Amino acid sequence: MPNATLNKIIDYFGKKESVDPALVKAVIRQESNFIPTAYRFEPHLREASYGLMQTLESTARLLGFTGDPIRLFNPSLSIKYGTEYLRDLMAKFGGNIKDTLSGYNGGPGSVRRGGPYHNQSYVDSVYKYYQYYKTQDILKTMLPVLGVAIFAYFFLERGPRNELTE
Repeated sequence: MPNATLNKIIDYFGKKESVDPALVKAVIRQESNFIPTAYRFEPHLREASYGLMQTLESTARLLGFTGDPIRLFNPSLSIKYGTEYLRDLMAKFGGNIKDTLSGYNGGPGSVRRGGPYHNQSYVDSVYKYYQYYKTQDILKTMLPVLGVAIFAYFFLERGPRNELTE
């Protein structure tokens, strides 16, 4: 699970790029399990992916990144470029989340719109995480409201209960 600092970074870039923060969290969960120093060499690409969102150096450079790729281990930079890439893929695929996830994992040229995807297990896994984080976000907003409603029902509407008279 992301800590409070990561949540703030994810929320910031999610809102800035119009990408649901729950989707960003889901990608991070799948790609790095929230480990900022995650690193994976992709032999078929002869390139490595870095950080929380496992951003390829070439992808980050297309989005304006400059400097040493080791900087992509910085959570803010990883989330910034990963979220920008998600934004671009969402635009390319008309907001279709599963197409976007397939493109994030396998490159946009490999996506068969609407599936089935060559990386179906990846898409299914991230989509499951997405649903989980979306539900968590809804519950976080609803719990204070539900708490007040439950309190009002039991203590204001019905009044205090007296076990001796009921």
